[in-house]
This record gives sequence, C-alpha cells and structure tokens, in this order.
Amino acid sequence: RQRVVSGRARRLAYLDPVVHLPNLRALNRALQNAPWSTICFLHVPGLELLGKNYGVMLRIQYKQKLSHWITPMLASNECVYQMSGHDLVLRLNTEAHQQRIEALDKHIKQFRFIWDGLPLQPPVGVSYCCVRSPVSHLYLLLGELSTSSDLSLTTNAPEDLQRRGAMHLQRDLKGRIAMMNRLQQALEHDHFFLMAQPIFGVRGDVYHEILLRLRDDNGDVINPDNFLPVAHEFGLSSAIDLWVIENTLRFMAASREYMPAHRFAINLSPTSVCRARFPAEVKQLLTQYQVEPWQLVFEVTESNSLTNAEQAQLTLGQLQQFGCQIAIDDFGTGYASYARLKNVDADILKIDGSFIRNIVSNSLDYQIVASICHLARMKNMQVVAEYVESEEIRSVVLSLGIDYLQGYLIGEPQLLSEIQ
Repeated sequence: RQRVVSGRARRLAYLDPVVHLPNLRALNRALQNAPWSTICFLHVPGLELLGKNYGVMLRIQYKQKLSHWITPMLASNECVYQMSGHDLVLRLNTEAHQQRIEALDKHIKQFRFIWDGLPLQPPVGVSYCCVRSPVSHLYLLLGELSTSSDLSLTTNAPEDLQRRGAMHLQRDLKGRIAMMNRLQQALEHDHFFLMAQPIFGVRGDVYHEILLRLRDDNGDVINPDNFLPVAHEFGLSSAIDLWVIENTLRFMAASREYMPAHRFAINLSPTSVCRARFPAEVKQLLTQYQVEPWQLVFEVTESNSLTNAEQAQLTLGQLQQFGCQIAIDDFGTGYASYARLKNVDADILKIDGSFIRNIVSNSLDYQIVASICHLARMKNMQVVAEYVESEEIRSVVLSLGIDYLQGYLIGEPQLLSEIQ
C-alpha cells in the first residue's frame, strides 16, 4: 500500500494539479532523457483578457482543449507541458523539426474553442529551438522563447530562436549566468569601483557624475553596457544602486575636510525609481554618513523611469522632499519626451549627447537643443549639455543658455579616490 501511495505521489509531482497536464518538472526530466530535443513554445496572450471577462475556467479549459487538439500530431514520446499564465510548451524529437513545426502551426491556426456557445480563436505565437542534453538554465531558455513568440504574433509564422545555432544560444545563456554570478560576487566583496567625471557650471560651480565600473579576471574594465542589462534581468539593479550610493557617501564623509560642500550625481535604475522603500533606504544612508541631501543629484533616464509614472513620481518626489535634486538623463531620446516632461517635477535636464555631438554642423540638432533649453527655462530647470568635446560645441551650447557642461573637453573620468 505504501509503495502505491508513494508511486502516486511521484506521478502527481510531475502533473499540474489544475490543468492536469505534465508540468515543467516533467519537461526537465524528458529533456534529460533525450540526447537532442526541439522545444516548441506556444504563447497565447489573448487568454489574459478572455480570462478577465469569462473567468479562470476558460483559460484552464482552453489549454486542455488545445492540448487535445495537438496531441494526435505528436509521437508517443512527445508531449504538451503546462506553463503558468497563457503558455504551453511542447517537447518534440528533432527529426524534420522545421517541417513539423510549420505543420503544427498550421494545425493550431485551425483550432476553434467554443465557450458558452461563442467561438473563440485568440492568436497563438509559436517559437522553437533545438537543445542538447543536459539543458542547463531551462527557465532562462523558456524566457527567450517567450520573447521570440511575441515576434511570431507579428510575423504570423513560427520563429526559430536558433538562427545563431543551438550551442551559441546556450553559451549566451551561460554567459549571462556567469555575469550574474560575477555581479553578486562584486556586491558581496566590493569588487566594483567608482569613477567620477566633472560637470562644470557657467557660474563657476562644479559637481561630479559617479560612474560605476567593474573589472574582469584579467583586470580589464567591463563596459557597463555589458553588465547593467544583466543586473536588470536578474533583479540586481537596485542592490547595485544602493552599493553606489553608500560608497559615494562613504567617500564624501571621509573627504569632508577638504571637500565640505561638493555635490555628486548618481544614476538610478528604473527598478530603484519604482521601489516604494527606496527613499527610506536613501534617507537612512544619508543619516548614517552625515551627508546633506542637497549634495546628491539623482539621475534617471526618462524613457525608462517615467513609463511607471505613478510610482516614479512618488519616489522622486520623496527624494526631492529630503532635499536631493533630480536630473532627467538622456533627454530627447525617449518616447514622447516632451509630453512626459509636463508631468515631471525635476530640477535638472541633461540633453542627450546625440543632439550635442553634431550641433555645430546639424541645424536640426541645433533647433532641438534650443527648444529643449526654452522648455527647461519655462519649468525652472537647469540644463546640462553632455558630450561637449570641442571648443566649437562649447561655444554653441553656451550661446543657447546651457547651465552646465560635461564631456571630454571639460574633464575626463578619473578614479573617485583621486578627485580633489
């Protein structure tokens, strides 16, 4: 009797209790048991709206019926697996997999789901790739397939994730995992280091922008563009932001005697801007290191942070109430920047360098920068020009009433510990 009970428990461990389809644990086991497999991802985003209107049972029954519709086209060792949300996954053999995926896609497009007498046919995105056992980082791979299946909804055809090749795909995933581990180690053991670039004001004042850097095993500097997206993907962005803030404040406290009133600008990720607890964490650090709030400028990229406008405004508003300043970074490149700016109460506007770089030779860039300066003055905001890299550029931006200049002509980044 005990063997029967334990055997049943093992079977149930591989079955979704609601949809009654094999779960991801079962998929993982099947992938390990086959030398090569084709993973086919079915994405049905329309189920979310239908579920809201008709209830969760619609989503459950849709998945069950679609699974039954697909099963006759599968071999005996192939199966449909349950994914949470609006998705299903198939494990197929690799023989003639492209033709089979195309046939499956055609077959799925003929599927009609009847609910309460109403025929429903939400579009199904299809993506696929071939993998070799053992499949490491399955959940990351399914995330890649989910993204690719969104494209399938646009192209109305199955999307092959593997145009770059299976091994390349797995190497890419392993590379991101390795970078995630490197970032976690850097947080735990202070392997990051900070640089600072001066920003000079036309009235003689100066402050510095803090730049985060990381070295690889050979001592070479890793470009932030290579590690910040990974930090965002794995939920490390806010922890890194707090590391930067704390280490900047520690430097400010240590150098208080010879730099008593110096200001620093720190970039914030969208994750931090959208965290309700973030202002309290900043306030605690300011108190701990006895730094005045007005000595900090927080830079946010408007195209990212302002998409979640409500929480972003609350977070930025609280930071301003403490006495910190808010700068909108890379202004002019985000979607509907001018429209969004109407609702933002920031102190500083940093014009994206793509407009400054060619301002001398490109009349359109000149007019764009002039209009941004005019808009900023109406909002009582100070303006920073990035990428000031020649005397000609400096002369032009000063004629437009720019308040602050930043770029290699003004000053190159240097180690934070070396600035005076």
